[in-house]
Amino acid sequence: ATTVLISGITIEGVSRLELRHLAEEDAAVFVQEAGVWSQSVPTQTQVISATMNSYLQGLVVLTSRRTLPTSAGEPADFGLDSPTYEIILSALDAGGQSIRFVLLVGDATAADDGYYVQRQGDPPVHIVNKSVLDNILNMLATPPIPLPTPELTPFMSVLTDTVTLTGTATVTATLPAITTTVAPTAI
Repeated sequence: ATTVLISGITIEGVSRLELRHLAEEDAAVFVQEAGVWSQSVPTQTQVISATMNSYLQGLVVLTSRRTLPTSAGEPADFGLDSPTYEIILSALDAGGQSIRFVLLVGDATAADDGYYVQRQGDPPVHIVNKSVLDNILNMLATPPIPLPTPELTPFMSVLTDTVTLTGTATVTATLPAITTTVAPTAI
């Protein structure tokens, strides 16, 4: 059977996402205010809101591919006795009530196409799509931070007796002939 793991919220209602890699004691916290996402842990920085919304959309509609029967094994059989990750999603439901979902992420499946997941306090073990959770979990190491605008760096090259500078302007000057041999050096 399949199960909806997160329900009753929309992407617009999500206000906070916490990611924790429990074994490494690593965490990232993302908060949304007025439609703009930022990271508050481990550093305070703005993130690309469109990317955050795209990744969160997969989480907001997360449905298990399969819910395992209780006879399938103990939580330890799926890495859920000591989960690898914890995903905490805070949002407002349609009625404006604050709601919080905590997903515990255990081992990857044998085929490496899913993860074993449990909702905190809920015994069933679910198998969910690996790529959806990988998008979320990868933000621990690589948050969607905008790339800095590149700055133009002037470049100088010496060819025979002419020096050429390139960048925002090109300047050419004629120099006297070089009478000494100079070995090229790396810059």
